[in-house]
Amino acid sequence: MAVVLRAVVFEAEVVGEAAAFSSGLAEWLGGGGRVSVKLRAERPSKLGFLMQKLPSALAAVAWEPRFRVPRVVGQRYCRYHEGFGERVEYCVKPASAKGGYCREHARSWKALYELCSQGVDAACEEAAGSAPPEEFAVYALDFG
Repeated sequence: MAVVLRAVVFEAEVVGEAAAFSSGLAEWLGGGGRVSVKLRAERPSKLGFLMQKLPSALAAVAWEPRFRVPRVVGQRYCRYHEGFGERVEYCVKPASAKGGYCREHARSWKALYELCSQGVDAACEEAAGSAPPEEFAVYALDFG
């Protein structure tokens, strides 16, 4: 039986917050309205794993994990997921597109959102056009 381990942040501490308002991004995207930006910097305080037993889409929390890995298969699986808490379900298809998504989810809002946060302008435009009322949250990692 194949098992996929997925690293996740369970808890984070807030280390800073800031807010700003502008019309620049909305004008650039053709919306014309004001845009509010809220910055919340968090530091992971509790990391853990989710275990997904293929072919099931359901991933379960591995509390107090102790793993013995006899063999590592080089296959990467799609990062697309739905749900949160105890009911997180991941796609079980192999990753084939940039960013670690399968072909089906490569143009999903989550994939576009992630590409946008990495500075891909075309993905920002497509994400804004496909889900205009959505709020964007950008995650950045600082390895210090």
